[in-house]
Amino acid sequence: MRKKDEKHVADDAPSKRMTESAEDGPSLEPQLQAQIGRKLKAMYDSYLSEPVPDRLVSLLEQLDEMSSQREQKPREGNKS
Repeated sequence: MRKKDEKHVADDAPSKRMTESAEDGPSLEPQLQAQIGRKLKAMYDSYLSEPVPDRLVSLLEQLDEMSSQREQKPREGNKS
């Protein structure tokens, strides 16, 4: 069992797949980034084919309507 104050060297050791960029800080190798991207895409792809809930569609339509009304108000004021 590990003591509370005890630290393993592996806890602080940077991964071999991590690189340090002077400007951006730590970053992953491009191959690892691509692999993570593929896994995430595979995991979430099924959600793209699901229908959007009616409540969300209704809210988006309301937002569009409010946005259109705001855009028309300044134009109506310029007619005078």
